[in-house]
Amino acid sequence: MQTRLCSTLAADVTPPSRSQLSRLAVGVGVPMVGFGIADNAIMIVAGDQIDATLGVKFGFSTLAAAGLGNLLSDVCGISLGEVIEGWCVRLGLEAPALTAEQAAMRATRMVKWGAGALGITIGCLIGMLPLLFMQDRKQVYFTDDDLALFQRQFAPYGVSADQFFALMQTGRWHTVEPGTMLVRQGEKLDRVLLIHSGVAESWTQLEDGTKDNIWLYTGRGAADGKDSIEERHAGSGPVDSIVRRAAQLGQIRGCIIGGTALVEPDVLQKPYPNQVVVHDTMRYVSWSTEELREAMRDDKSIESPYTPRCT
Repeated sequence: MQTRLCSTLAADVTPPSRSQLSRLAVGVGVPMVGFGIADNAIMIVAGDQIDATLGVKFGFSTLAAAGLGNLLSDVCGISLGEVIEGWCVRLGLEAPALTAEQAAMRATRMVKWGAGALGITIGCLIGMLPLLFMQDRKQVYFTDDDLALFQRQFAPYGVSADQFFALMQTGRWHTVEPGTMLVRQGEKLDRVLLIHSGVAESWTQLEDGTKDNIWLYTGRGAADGKDSIEERHAGSGPVDSIVRRAAQLGQIRGCIIGGTALVEPDVLQKPYPNQVVVHDTMRYVSWSTEELREAMRDDKSIESPYTPRCT
């Protein structure tokens, strides 16, 4: 008896007319167009700004910036959804009133799904228009020291500004005063030091207290246009005299300390044989040896600046 009653009620339900289904498609699809435009446009613009500001300052990846932009667009979408639907109602683009039985019919559900999918697709495509007026990659910002280091030590070997920028995200600048011991004899050196400016002396301390195997490490300085050691140390100061004498004796080692471990990993397990002490105020960058080796594996062009002795 109950089965017959349900069958009778189902038979009495009038399916939505073509006009109602058309109005339903418009009422569902048009708001989704507006939502897609707002959602994609806000995400792209916000993500680009986050990439160019917080991304540069804190080293966020482009994908992380896009995720934060999407978060912002979704939060805005909560409010914009009601506003867009209100505009559509005022324009007369609202869905028709259907009974619960009509709304549950397969034809009605398919129209709602198809109209919503088409609307959000059109809206998202339109929302991508800001890309026509934006750069497609993050701007690269350098400090004065970063720029000088890039121009003197990396650009001549074909390293691009973007590659150098990525490399510097794992590096750290240091300023040390005369007399600072950069490396202690006998310790395990797990970092690579690239001297930007200043001079350091390296030697092996013998048991009787004398020095052996003496070398100098010297940076190439800020962007002062002086390329040779003689030009950079042409003054009359005591450090200049030491550098000129070392250059005559062939005792200039270069500007990189700990670079051997980049090509000979076994060196990392051995005690460093020398002491390295700063002669004058020095600026240098340090990297973890493992992080630097990983960066070189990912991008072979980064390896070039560490191969020569940078004298």
